[in-house]
Amino acid sequence: SEIIGHAKEVVRRNGLEDRITLLRGKAEEVALPVARVEVIISEWMGYCLLYEAMLPSVLAARDKWLAPGGLMMPNRATMQLSASSYSEA
Repeated sequence: SEIIGHAKEVVRRNGLEDRITLLRGKAEEVALPVARVEVIISEWMGYCLLYEAMLPSVLAARDKWLAPGGLMMPNRATMQLSASSYSEA
């Protein structure tokens, strides 16, 4: 998606280019310039938490690169369902 462009602008405007590195790509395909990271931010949820099927990639990134005590953002999601019916009487 185009969110990386917005993220780069936020990093630049806050003068953090020397401390924050943004990468675009699948966790299984990108190469990091470091062995471990302190934070992983990913837009993995998709529509209704299901349709983009990105959770396996995010978990692969966590297992491969996240340092002990590191943060993943977002780190939780809630799905709420409700049953309903409609009948024309």
